This record gives sequence, structure tokens and C-alpha cells, in this order.
Amino acid sequence: MTKAGTGDQSASSDDLLIDPLKAKFNTPRLVSRLSNGNILIGDTLNYRIQMISNTENGEKLRTIVNIADSYGSSVITDMVVTEQNTILVSTMDAIYNLVPLCDMGYQLVNNNTECLPICFGSLGQFSCSGRGKCVEPDNCSCLQGLYTGSQCEIPICYGIAANESSVCSYMNGTCGINNQCTCKDGFYGNMCENPICFSQIVGESCGGSLRGTCIHKDRCSCNQHFTGERCELRICSGKSENDTERLGEGGIGSVFMSKYNGMIVAVKVFDLNNLNISEEDFKNEAILLSKLRHPNIINFYGVSTSPTKRYIIMECLDQSMEKVIAKLEFKQLTLSLDQKLKMILNIANGIEYLHSLKPRKIIHRDLKPQNILLDSNGNCKLCDFGLSKSISQATVSALTNQLGTHFYMSPEMFDINAVDPTYATAVDIYSFSIIMWQLLFEIKDPYLFKSSELFHKLKTKSLEQVSSYQLTKMICENNYRPSIPFQSINECTDWCTEFMKSELGNTSTIFKLGQLIKECWQADPKLRPSIEQVVDQLQSLENELV
Repeated sequence: MTKAGTGDQSASSDDLLIDPLKAKFNTPRLVSRLSNGNILIGDTLNYRIQMISNTENGEKLRTIVNIADSYGSSVITDMVVTEQNTILVSTMDAIYNLVPLCDMGYQLVNNNTECLPICFGSLGQFSCSGRGKCVEPDNCSCLQGLYTGSQCEIPICYGIAANESSVCSYMNGTCGINNQCTCKDGFYGNMCENPICFSQIVGESCGGSLRGTCIHKDRCSCNQHFTGERCELRICSGKSENDTERLGEGGIGSVFMSKYNGMIVAVKVFDLNNLNISEEDFKNEAILLSKLRHPNIINFYGVSTSPTKRYIIMECLDQSMEKVIAKLEFKQLTLSLDQKLKMILNIANGIEYLHSLKPRKIIHRDLKPQNILLDSNGNCKLCDFGLSKSISQATVSALTNQLGTHFYMSPEMFDINAVDPTYATAVDIYSFSIIMWQLLFEIKDPYLFKSSELFHKLKTKSLEQVSSYQLTKMICENNYRPSIPFQSINECTDWCTEFMKSELGNTSTIFKLGQLIKECWQADPKLRPSIEQVVDQLQSLENELV
């Protein structure tokens, strides 16, 4: 097979790169190979040393040394390449030590095998502010979507350059590296698009979404029938207290607050006009809830129907673990380790009850802070059983249908195959481990938080911009998990000294809780402890508290 030649093109200094097969040689009888695989050709009667190298566009040929230009027209008689990739060439009357030359704006690197462009005085990884690639002299190709400017010196946040007035929701924050807006006081969100009213985040500020909207820092726009600085006053003439207030969305159906027999209740509405909701969904959840009786499970009161809607009436608790964790992160609430362990044990006891039911245990499948409610005494109760499944050794549901929130889903839940029934309960153990981590470290988002304070607290770095799919792949295939910032009791003591000084006497307990969390989120469900083992360990930790 011909490697080069047979053509009519000459690789002159004016024609730097050509197809090797189109090249025209004149007695190319000297051939050698550089350490990087490039091929040198001594084109003897053309008085040139030429090189074939791999480029993005395939193999290309160029002249790297012209003997005639440098030393006169003398026939090349021999050629040797040294370990340093310099070239020794002999002619009829002399021996020359040659080093390949680069064009203006390029520099010879990689053991004399490659000419790299120079951008604004810098080369390689140091060029283009370290945020792009120098593609030719003084021409940077910036990391797409992250930086712009002639030297890639200007960061981009969500498609808007840092020097534009509309960046970070019109200067509600400062655009920094890695597509990250650092919000000013009074704003939050990825793009600082959400104002904070009276130190409360969206959903709680201005009396909740039914009463009003936070439109700027500490400024509410109240909906009809509400007034007051924080929309805290109801205008009774325009709206009855008996009307429902939306509490949130469940795995299947929406949840509202209403009155039933003089009692405030939560009503889950199944709208049969919604193609994603069926009569079967309603029946399954209603029947399941009607059988559950436990202090750490939401109370079920009954059902009601209309021609196009079905209703499940249950206990109303408007405080969720999601809100608790958010308040902890924003330092609006303080909980001791003892209080956190009590909450964690409440949740574990609820899971243990579900997993021990006879003849068929129940797997929740959608455990997350949003589905854990708290009563006025701080007791935790599991709710939203729309994705729950009953299992037995004889009959196994395909647990991978109707999946829950991916942050809390175990790796096996993403598998197209049915979950092994022997270890099916382990999916709840994994979800529980993420919740324990969030409560212990007081962080609402286990993976994609942006705060530099949290990076410092967890001794970790920001993820590069990743999609939901990429993050899921990292969790499932690379065993990626939230950061636990200590690996030994000594490290834990140092960490507590900085971040949990009030719990220094419980350093050993905090370290053991971190180890338990790691056991519960192991990739292999067979290696995760059962909920009975988890409860035993948690009770032991509670007894250790100082």
C-alpha cells in the first residue's frame, strides 16, 4: 500500500500541509520515524526533509527543513534521528545537526516533534487564560458556553457574558467561573432570579404561593383576598376559610389543604382527566393508606369521589423535612445532634414498619425530604405512597416503573431489569442515606449546590456543569456520592471544631453516623444493611450522646 508520493504537489514552504498521496518526491530514499510516530522522509534530490503527521483532518505532509535554503543545493546522502528528535543529515561534503523550524507565532515543543501556536505570549495550557485552546497564533477558542473574550478572560453565566448588564438576572449577582452566579444579599437561585422576602425562600415568603409573590427583596405582591406587608392578613369578604389551599404535588396527584368535619385536613386530588392519572392509581394508594397505622406514617381519614375526580383525605401537616433542611442551610433554624437523631429515628421507624408488614412488605420507592412531614411536636411522618409497591417472594413488580426523584434513587432503580425481590427493600435504605446526609450536614441539594461556604464545609469542589443524565451516570457507574468531609475520628474532631463546635462531645457519634450513611448508600444492594440493623445502630448512637 502506497504511503506517500504518486502525486504532483510539492510540499514547499508556501504549501505547509498537503495530502501525502498527492505529494511529488524526487528520490525519497531516506525514511525514519520520530518518537511520537511521525514519519520523516529525506527527499534527497529536492534537498528537503519532509514529515507525515496525523492531524484532525487525517495524515498530512509538510516540509520541516529545506537543505538548499540553509546550506546550499547539496544532495542528502544519509539521515539519522536522535533520542531528542533532532536530525543528523549528511550531504556530499558535510554533516548537519538540524532542528525543525516553526512558522512565526509557533513554538517547537514535545521533544522537538510539534509546533504549537502562541496566544498572547502564552503557550499550551497556560494560554487563553487556561479557559480555552489556542488554535493559531493569538486566536483562542474558548470553552463553549463558559467563557468569551479574545483571551477567554470573560466568564459566561447561563449564556450571558459577565460584562453584559443582563447577566445573573440583571446584576442580582456576579458572574464567576464555571457558569456560577454569586448572588447579592436578598437573591438566590442559579441565576439569582429569585428574590428573598424577609429572609424566607420561595414557597414560604409572602405567606406562600396562594397568598402572594415575592417580587423583589423584602417586597411582596399579594394575591386577591390577602393584604399586609407579608400578605399575612386574609380579606374574609372575598374568600371563605373553607376553600382549599394548595400544599404541593405528590408522586401522583396534587395535595390541597381544606376542612373536613371541622378539622383541617390534607386532600390529595386525582384528576381523571389527566392522562397520567388513572382510577387504578387512586384505588392502589387509597387501599394501601387505609391499612397503615403507625406513629410515623401519615394518618388516613377516608376517600371521596366526584364524576371526574377522586379524593384521599388525610392528616394535614404543613411542615416538611424539605423546609426544615432549607431553614438549616439558610441558618434560620438550629437543631442539636440529639434532635436530628430523633428525627432520623422517626423516619427509620416508619420505614421499618413498612418493610415488616405481613404478608407483603411495602417499599416506599419515593423517600425524600418533601415526603416526610412533621407535626407540632417535631415528630416525623412518611407520606405520599403513590409510587409504593407491595412485594412478596412469589410476585415481584417491576420496581423500575414510575421512578421517584433521581437524587434519592438507588443505582439499581435505573436498571431496565426488575429488582431482585430479596433485596428490593434496599432501595429505601439508599434513599434514607441521602436524607440522613442532608439532615446531618444541613444541605438541601446533595449534589449541585453552588455556595462557596458549602464547598468549604464539605471539603469538596464544584462539579463542572453536568446534565441530569450525566449526574445520574456518575452516581450509577462511578459510585459518585455526596461528600462526607472526614475519614477518621481525628478528622471528624477537627471538622466539628470548625462547623459543629456545640457537638464536640459527640464527635465519635457524628463519625459513626457518617459511616452508617456510607454503608446505606453502597452501590450493591446486597451490601446495604436492613432497616432493622439501621434502627439498632441509630438507637445505639442516640444512647451514646453526651
